[in-house]
Amino acid sequence: MSGKINSERSATTVEARRRVRLTGALPSCEFYPVHLDLQRRSLGFARIPRATYRKAGFLVPGAADLGKRIYTFNLDDIALSNGIARIEGVRTNYIFISAFCCSTLLARYFDLMPRCLVLREPGLLGQLAIARNRPGLGVPPMAWEQEWREWAALGVSLLTRSFDSRDTVIVKAADVCNNLCDVLLSRDPRSRAVLLSVPLRTFILSVLKSDSRRLWMRARARFWHAESRRDSAIPKVEPDRLDDARRSAFLWMATQALWNPIRRGPSASRVLEVSGDQVANAPRETMRQLGLFFEMDFSDADLDKVAADQTGSRHAKDPRTKYGAADRRRDIEEWEGRFCMEADRAVAWAHSVAPELVA
Repeated sequence: MSGKINSERSATTVEARRRVRLTGALPSCEFYPVHLDLQRRSLGFARIPRATYRKAGFLVPGAADLGKRIYTFNLDDIALSNGIARIEGVRTNYIFISAFCCSTLLARYFDLMPRCLVLREPGLLGQLAIARNRPGLGVPPMAWEQEWREWAALGVSLLTRSFDSRDTVIVKAADVCNNLCDVLLSRDPRSRAVLLSVPLRTFILSVLKSDSRRLWMRARARFWHAESRRDSAIPKVEPDRLDDARRSAFLWMATQALWNPIRRGPSASRVLEVSGDQVANAPRETMRQLGLFFEMDFSDADLDKVAADQTGSRHAKDPRTKYGAADRRRDIEEWEGRFCMEADRAVAWAHSVAPELVA
């Protein structure tokens, strides 16, 4: 099966055709899925070594060195090939996040553990999450959900491939993937999930600290407000009519609402809630706890490596910058001094809107 290779040369993208066997690409996680187009029924892959998985802050184009070639195949050809020779993935565990909760730091700690392949916010998973509630033209919602689940199952199979069959894949999902929790856990009864967040007040302060975070939060609030039309659990408020502190609270509550089905459903015994504060302040104990929960055999020497490594004293998203637990605590104290009144009002508002979510 031949695929298309898109090669970037300066600012121009030149498409060339080369012989690339689909049956050779699908079993290998060196071919990493990066771009899903359900309208054109295609899926593009980058070819990356294991070192890129470890080095990249986020596994999306622009945030990781995914090379200059994209190998694009027809989705129906991929599905047919998978039906003939099924894609074999390994056991996969998930970290679902609220944002600004030390999730990248936690993912880097897993990088230090043996037999772990860590995926930090894989773009394909985010694309599937966004596509779930956006039916194709002329496709009824119920029919779209069934079709979408078929493509989601195929996409997740591709993400659960590893370099070694003894590995466990750890997926740190982006926050937009919180509407996938039920699908991902139901796919494999061996999978387990951590729900990683920070207290509501800390989340609000973390957003208010910078203009860039406020802009990000406003876009996310609009996104989840649109999703609330399809998910009755998300609080029914108009984020654009709120100030930034209350919008931040709405975003935090939307995350909690999306997590409730797996907290309370048949997968509840495979779900563990962890605070970002715990990750920052007690990494060795956190990894011990998660090793037991994920049923992974972390030795004392493995855990000692977490305590001794420089990861905890560096900024997780920019390892060149020194930033440890003490720096984080000082930052929170500073944010408290600057934004305490706004945070107070937003927390009180959240209690009035959805007390069950805040509790």
